[in-house]
Amino acid sequence: MQFNLLDNGIDSLKASGDILLDFYLDYEFERHQIKDAVFHLMHGVEIVSKYLLSQKNEELLFKKLIEYQEARKKMEDDNLFSVFDANPEIRTIDGMTALKRLDSQTRVKIDDELYDSLNQIRLFRNQLTHYTVNLDDGEFVSLVTLIRRTFEKIIILFEKNIPQFKNRFKELAREEPVTEYDEYLDRLETLSLMAHEDARLDYDDDRDDILESQAMRDKD
Repeated sequence: MQFNLLDNGIDSLKASGDILLDFYLDYEFERHQIKDAVFHLMHGVEIVSKYLLSQKNEELLFKKLIEYQEARKKMEDDNLFSVFDANPEIRTIDGMTALKRLDSQTRVKIDDELYDSLNQIRLFRNQLTHYTVNLDDGEFVSLVTLIRRTFEKIIILFEKNIPQFKNRFKELAREEPVTEYDEYLDRLETLSLMAHEDARLDYDDDRDDILESQAMRDKD
């Protein structure tokens, strides 16, 4: 299996976009849906940002330049596939740092409003990960609106700076796994169809009995 940075990031962005598209208009999110949208969005932003950095220089992906250089040398000396084979503990930068490096070291410019929006969503994600989140209805609507608008802006940014992004985003199919809930709905539908068919057969049998009885009375 090969799953490169760009396709990996697009996959996460599509997952977030699908959730937002399905539930944004009427705000009918359940807790896990908004959680999934946030985690997928931030993961996709981080991975595609790292893809853009890697197009300029792979070393921009790593926290410590010396660690990268040592791992790179070992990889080349031992004919390994990647620096992670040379040093499994080597550390890459986080998503917000990737955005900062894009802005400062490449031609990709991240405006302050977009950066601040992503940082707010990051903080919410961290709360979901490490703490408890309590939002009233107004705060929840504001959060969903922020996520949706930020998603649209980041897609535009990536389309502008990655020539193949738009086509890959359209082409890359995301196959959703069948969940227990999906199977439950399928069983309900099957049971409903079976009940409908049983009722129809019972009705036909009752009607035949009535017609037969009526015919006998008419004959008498």
